[in-house]
Amino acid sequence: MKKIAILLFLIFIFTVSINKVFSYENFNGRYNYSEYDSNTNYSANLSNKDEEVLFIVDFSASMNKRIGYAPKAYHAIDAIRSILEDAGHSTKIGLRVFGISDKPYVEMDRDGYYYNKANICSASSLLLPVARYNNQNISDRLSTLTPQGATPIGYSLRQAVQNDFSPNAALKHIILITDGSENCGDDPCLYIKRLMQLRNDIRIDVIGITVNENAYSQLNCIASAAKGNYYSVNDPDDFNVKFKQAFNARPTIKIQTPPVITPSIVKQNNGIKYKNFVFEFDN
Repeated sequence: MKKIAILLFLIFIFTVSINKVFSYENFNGRYNYSEYDSNTNYSANLSNKDEEVLFIVDFSASMNKRIGYAPKAYHAIDAIRSILEDAGHSTKIGLRVFGISDKPYVEMDRDGYYYNKANICSASSLLLPVARYNNQNISDRLSTLTPQGATPIGYSLRQAVQNDFSPNAALKHIILITDGSENCGDDPCLYIKRLMQLRNDIRIDVIGITVNENAYSQLNCIASAAKGNYYSVNDPDDFNVKFKQAFNARPTIKIQTPPVITPSIVKQNNGIKYKNFVFEFDN
């Protein structure tokens, strides 16, 4: 009877030990996770489903000037329409324009007529919010616009960054299309440089249409500061090519992504030891 009790006890010990050895943790090893540094940024290429695109288009008076057989504005509208036809509907797209306003540029007071600079330099409107299935709406709206007014680039960029994108959009892609530099006394390049010290989810590609040296310097500065490219358009054949290059530029941004963990396995003894006895078993 005593031998049977000892045998049952040994069987009990053996069973408990096997369960312990073949537990998930012991069989697969103990995982030594490295501490994730929340201050470290990791790069990731995002698909167009994570991206919101906003066209900011210059409709100042100078866009009425002809380049080749038609005004600059006509070529720009035609190039954007071509993009929208091929873009599909997976990307959210919106339209902001500047130079056009429903407020009067010229007003009259008791001393006579004067230019209302506040109205001129705030003439920037989000005509179509960023959304999917927006392609035809943007195309139709562009055909109703006539260039007028000034070039408030800085004001337009501020409005776009602050108001036009979804808060949770991982990637905010601005395509700025203009034929000149800021003429409302702002400094859009300085604004973007300071912005990019705080933000890493924005890219600005700039398309300059027959710009002079001073305008090129400012516009190229904006694109470089916002990790984008500057595209120069100087004749009608450039429009479709350069516009598509800017639209198809899929930026790389910084997002917080944990590193891939490679587990280190703690090897276990291939057996069970009870007092001075070792019970061996096969894997």
